[in-house]
Amino acid sequence: LATAGPGTRPELRSVVLRRADRACGVVQTLTDAATPKVAQLRAAPQIGLLIWCPELSLQIRLRAQAEVITGQDLPADWAAMPDAARQNYGVTPDPGTPIGASDAYQRIPECSRLACLRATIHQIDVVHLDPAHDIRALFERADNWRGQWLAP
Repeated sequence: LATAGPGTRPELRSVVLRRADRACGVVQTLTDAATPKVAQLRAAPQIGLLIWCPELSLQIRLRAQAEVITGQDLPADWAAMPDAARQNYGVTPDPGTPIGASDAYQRIPECSRLACLRATIHQIDVVHLDPAHDIRALFERADNWRGQWLAP
């Protein structure tokens, strides 16, 4: 997941895809509401997502508009989540805060710290890497996902 950080510098991190709605062109991931990426998304909601599927030698780049949905609107997600996963939502001090030792933090899970990043996809750039013949295509919501071949 790529966002615009302070001074528009790129910020990158790995996320876990939690849901995808093909009909709506939406993907979702979960995060702690206190992470810097939540503030970054509220300030500049345009994101990039990179997906690599090694089994298929397939790279998928998504450009999307993200919306942050917070814990009070996610009680079903919280209820369905195993306790081990809940431990990721409520780290104190907040994620990214400098600490004096590697273990100088606590996990205090709470639903209010759960945030869903709901991304409406606007563009999909797909590259299939093949030694014999690479293939690349671009799909855009604006043209009803019609698709256009691109040079790889």
